[in-house]
Amino acid sequence: MFEQSVTGSPRKPWSFAVSLLAQTAVLALLLAGTLMYTPLLPAARFSAVLLEPPPPPPGPPPPPPEHSVAVKPQVFTAELVMPDKIPDKVAIVQDPTDAAPIAQPYVGVPGSDQNGSRDSVIGAFSTFNPTVAPPKPPQPQVAKKPEPPPAPSGPVKVSAGVQAARLIHRVEPVYPPLAKQARISGPVRLRAVIAAGGTVEYLQVVSGHPLLINAAVDAIKQWRYRPTMLSGRAVPVTTEIEVNFVLR
Repeated sequence: MFEQSVTGSPRKPWSFAVSLLAQTAVLALLLAGTLMYTPLLPAARFSAVLLEPPPPPPGPPPPPPEHSVAVKPQVFTAELVMPDKIPDKVAIVQDPTDAAPIAQPYVGVPGSDQNGSRDSVIGAFSTFNPTVAPPKPPQPQVAKKPEPPPAPSGPVKVSAGVQAARLIHRVEPVYPPLAKQARISGPVRLRAVIAAGGTVEYLQVVSGHPLLINAAVDAIKQWRYRPTMLSGRAVPVTTEIEVNFVLR
């Protein structure tokens, strides 16, 4: 059945073209009619949008200008007019008598009284002697060289290590034979006073074995030191000396 409907009667080419043109013309007429008879849009909606806004209200009016009143300058003339005749009675104006006196400023010279009398002025000038020379200006003070401090009244205490560094002549003590036989050894400490010239002038035993003290004293008395200088001058010192006896 379908084969018969499809293959039954072949169409001619010119009939197909005429049909296509006819359909196209109908569609064009419908489209043109639709465009020509389009309903109008509501005018009220567009008029509210397209209207120009109203202008702003005007500002307050400016204040009225102030009226300045021109003042006419007055001219005063001070002229003396001679009277035509002498008046019979002239009013006399007197100052009040109860007014306090006005204090006068003090004017005078040194040596006079408040009234500036002649005698006081002469007495003030009589004391001036033009022959006396004016006093000399004060002489500039020259800075004096500071004096050295006075020497100490007693020996200056010096540590054992510092004084040992000033030793220039040392005599070794002789080991006592009795102490050597008794196998006695150890240090002997003495407190010494060294003169300004560097010689030992005083010894005091602090500690040590009695068999070793005399040998230590005999040796230390022969020691010599460099003088100890204080403010440019030699001074005596006191220190401690230790001699150690060791068996060999």
